[in-house]
Amino acid sequence: MKLLHFFAAVLSALACAAPATASSLEAAEHKEAPQMQPLARMIDGPYEARESVVTPNTTLSRLSDLSVRIPSDTLTLSGLRQKAVVEFPMRRDEIIIRAQLHLNWTPSPSLIPMRSQLNLRLNGEFERTLPIHAEDLGKRVTTDIELDPKKLKDFNQLEFEFIGSYADVCENPVHRTLWLTIDRSSSLSLTRQKLRVADELAQLPAPFIDFADHQRINLPIVLPDTPTSNEIEAAGMTASWAGMLSDWRGAEFPVYFDEEPAESHFIAFMTEQHRPSFLKDRPSPQGPEVAIADAPHSPWAKMLIVAGRDEAELKTAARMLVLNTKLFSGSRSRVERAFEPHPRAPYDAPKWVDITRKIRLGDLTTYPLQLSSRGIEPPAIHVDMRLPPDLFLLTRSTIPFSLKYRFTAPDEDAAAMMTLRINNQITESVPLSAEKSAQAHASVRRIPLVDAFSTLLQEINVPSIYFNNANTVQFNFDYALSIAGGSPNDCRTVTLLEHQADIDPDSSFDFSGFYHFARMPNLALYAKSGYPFSIHADLSRTLAVLPAAPEPAEVSLRSRPDRRLLNSKIAPRTSFSSAKILSCSSTHRHQHLTTALRSRARQPTLLKGFSAALKCRSQFQPPPKLAVIQSTSKPTRHLRSSRPTAVQQQSSVLKPRSTGSVRSLPC
Repeated sequence: MKLLHFFAAVLSALACAAPATASSLEAAEHKEAPQMQPLARMIDGPYEARESVVTPNTTLSRLSDLSVRIPSDTLTLSGLRQKAVVEFPMRRDEIIIRAQLHLNWTPSPSLIPMRSQLNLRLNGEFERTLPIHAEDLGKRVTTDIELDPKKLKDFNQLEFEFIGSYADVCENPVHRTLWLTIDRSSSLSLTRQKLRVADELAQLPAPFIDFADHQRINLPIVLPDTPTSNEIEAAGMTASWAGMLSDWRGAEFPVYFDEEPAESHFIAFMTEQHRPSFLKDRPSPQGPEVAIADAPHSPWAKMLIVAGRDEAELKTAARMLVLNTKLFSGSRSRVERAFEPHPRAPYDAPKWVDITRKIRLGDLTTYPLQLSSRGIEPPAIHVDMRLPPDLFLLTRSTIPFSLKYRFTAPDEDAAAMMTLRINNQITESVPLSAEKSAQAHASVRRIPLVDAFSTLLQEINVPSIYFNNANTVQFNFDYALSIAGGSPNDCRTVTLLEHQADIDPDSSFDFSGFYHFARMPNLALYAKSGYPFSIHADLSRTLAVLPAAPEPAEVSLRSRPDRRLLNSKIAPRTSFSSAKILSCSSTHRHQHLTTALRSRARQPTLLKGFSAALKCRSQFQPPPKLAVIQSTSKPTRHLRSSRPTAVQQQSSVLKPRSTGSVRSLPC
């Protein structure tokens, strides 16, 4: 009985509690939902309320422009060349939300339908098969393919594989009817969405320079209103670092005075008392500092801030950024100790070979397996070599070349040949035999520099000289294919084997004993490599001259890297020299003087300084080299310059003996 009373009490309590629970749920359901703020208001409103969302951008690229692996506009696949690859990048500060392939292709009319096909792979993963139908044979076929964006990464490869069949039995893989062409009008459409990346200096140079991006670098530089010479020098040092990293891409550096660039990453410079207005609320620097932060009026862009309590610390921060970016981490880092790098020696530009010792081919490579080639028809092996532009090659008629290589044995009764070309000129051809394929083949050759007979008939500048400033050494390993045709009654199965050839990295040229000689002035040498300004890789003997009150376009023209100096892989500058007033006392340490002029109207005052410098020739040994770079366009607020100046800084990693130390600071 007591137990029944207990259960009755429990049920009564539950019955009383049920209405309360229901009413609370009903209240929760009718609770007012949070207000959603429109995207436009979020972007235009307070900084904390913005989201990293921008309108996606769609680009259209031809397949023939996406990779250097395509030798011509039209891509042809055959029984021997069954595969082809095109490449396209994706920056770290964006994602590709849609990728569409527009393919125009034509199959051979002799193919067997359905048995022949075209396969597509994206980053090694199977994407789609395009069967060849009877109505497609010999006709142009248009196919639109949606690629899976989830498979994309920084570097992407799109592979085409042709599987062709023309007979039921006894097929020959080298038969002329086995072909499929992909037309030059084929294209890849990519829709990209910008992202806000984290504030992390350890990711430098990204996102300001992304090595996955093959486009020309455009990196604005922001200086305070009416910048001083030291602030311009700090910007010049940083521009040289960015130009060095841009390498073959090229770079532009639009300059803004106290103005934020629109929708772009940029680099800003500030001191305690002199800073751009949009950085007025930023905490005061505690010393030479480098920081990364969100751009104030962009939902995705970043700004790299180089700061110091005074102009000396500002230059120290820029110098340390140039010398060793890997020392920085976090969102804000301060330089605690800084050291001046040792002066660079003449002719030590990183892209120029050192002629004081033997030049190993292994030291000239830029990517792994560059000295190896593999395939049914092995592609050519290329090595680029740059010599100092004033190297006098006529003191000897030949140079020693120690060549070592290995190769797979050619087929029985099949010919094989190794051909050496220098600057696309045949230097030597060597037959390859099966007996010598087991061991490394080594030989020392004398590469002719000048055809002696033609030298008697022409001047020094003759095309018979094999070597010049920029050289390409090419090795071709060609194997003849011996394939029996067979017949339906006597069919012979053929399996094509890949061949491989390797050049020993210790193979070397010997340019020792040559002298530096060039008659000046010589604009041809300047056009090729920026000579004579490039004699010192850091341009430490070059003085740039600007007007007393330079405009943004003139500062940008001075900081813009020159393609001529890029050819020499100029090192970043750590002591950028510039002058607003030229005098004997300000130029006694510089052998080369240059100026960047925005318009003819600003010429006369500046050229008076040059006239004064010419009167000081007795203080120069030798006299200074003068170069005036000008533009006839009208001055504008932003950069619209036409030609680069001769003192632009560029390119290669400077390896200092002392790099100092950097400490990360809290945000």
